[in-house]
Amino acid sequence: MQETSSVFNMEYIYEASEDILGLIYISCKNIGNRKATGSYYTSTRVVKSLISKLDFQESQKILDPCCGTGNFLLQLPEHVTFHSVYGNDIDTVSVKITRLNMALKYNVPITAIYKHITESDYLINYSSKDFQYIIGNPPWGYEFSEDEKSKLRVLYKSASGKNIESYDVFIEQALNHLAVNGHLTYVLPEAILNIKAHTEIRKIIIENCCIKNLDFLGNAFDGVQCPSIILDLQCTHSALSTLGMNVNTSTESFTINTERTVNSEYFSFTTSDAEYNVMNKIRNISNASYLLGNADFALGIVTGNNKKYISDKKNNENEMVLKGADISKYHINPTTNYIIFKPESFQQIAPTKMYRAQEKLLYRFISSQLVFAYDNKQTLSLNSCNIVIPRIPDIKMKYVLAILNSRIAQFIYKREFHSVKVLRSHIENIPIPLVDDSTQDQIIKVTDKLISGLPLQEAEQIYNELDLLISNIFDLNETEIEIIKNAVDGDNKFLA
Repeated sequence: MQETSSVFNMEYIYEASEDILGLIYISCKNIGNRKATGSYYTSTRVVKSLISKLDFQESQKILDPCCGTGNFLLQLPEHVTFHSVYGNDIDTVSVKITRLNMALKYNVPITAIYKHITESDYLINYSSKDFQYIIGNPPWGYEFSEDEKSKLRVLYKSASGKNIESYDVFIEQALNHLAVNGHLTYVLPEAILNIKAHTEIRKIIIENCCIKNLDFLGNAFDGVQCPSIILDLQCTHSALSTLGMNVNTSTESFTINTERTVNSEYFSFTTSDAEYNVMNKIRNISNASYLLGNADFALGIVTGNNKKYISDKKNNENEMVLKGADISKYHINPTTNYIIFKPESFQQIAPTKMYRAQEKLLYRFISSQLVFAYDNKQTLSLNSCNIVIPRIPDIKMKYVLAILNSRIAQFIYKREFHSVKVLRSHIENIPIPLVDDSTQDQIIKVTDKLISGLPLQEAEQIYNELDLLISNIFDLNETEIEIIKNAVDGDNKFLA
């Protein structure tokens, strides 16, 4: 008692319907097993947020197909009777806890609880259909056996790739079990909206659903660095419509009142209607090229052991090597990282000619912003600082640099891709207006001032001057320019 006396002096707050048994169980489970099965305890805060978006009516059937210990079912509103509630899981102990939780919440016969709360493989053996609501948090990154993968590839379009993501097939299966106009509402990784591996499930959603609600949660799970969302789909069995879709980001909430073109490459719904119209104007500029097929890309050096190869002391044998943090918009900051360039010693390396190009652009790889710098000194870089060499005919590199560092490019990156990693595919999708030499030279004259490096206040003034020139190339009016500024100016521009 003495050793734990502080526990008895703490203030405790009772919370109705809290899944205490489930919290204890998941806390005791081996962390390796939890990762292998994709099991993460969903906080009551997130569960309640999901439940609050849905308009449950009496007698409508509700299923949590991966119910764990029953937290989602515990948080259902009081008017929902157990007659409407169904849960399923593959984990024996979890199912037992859910049954106990349901017995504590509802005064119903034990036979009914066993009938409604089942233990089975939802992806293979579950047959009940016509649910009005399917809710929950499906497994993320479940490690299927080779035998399981073979079975899933026969049953699901979203399982056609080399790797099978568990939450993709849980979505596809749930759509098979919904009544017409029923809702599928899951907590999911944000990656489902824009990562290439999930293209097939996005195609299925486009063909069968409309999105009613989309909530961006950020990192919603303790100890898990994975931005999350709540995705509420209505299964219409017809092409996706964006009309009436509600979006809630970390900073704003809005309803989409336009019918938007949506494709399976990216699901981008972080733009308001006004921003969407500006984006369309940028996208439909009459004379533009792209870096897709018009640029060389390279990864910075992967040493395999930075402690071994990177020194903070300059000597006669080594030379400067840049990290992502050394890159500001337009220019390179002084660094004290040095390396002896021996390509054969490193774990992964691009062709030497990429590092030693007469001129190239360097960019931060891990970044919520586009940050590109100009280099004509053949400087080496590590893999947090990657390389692009534009090769658009008759277009000068410093002009491309100005476009990629502009508010317009940041607007596209932030609103369409919503990423913290600057991928090649993102850069390749930014329009580069094709202009004559005199216009390019006008842009470059201002760009050179920023390349030289300026104090922050002066750099911001020159950046604004340059950004206005670029906005004019895109034929944006004052209102449209202001919309872009409002969307991106909270970001640190990394100018100094």
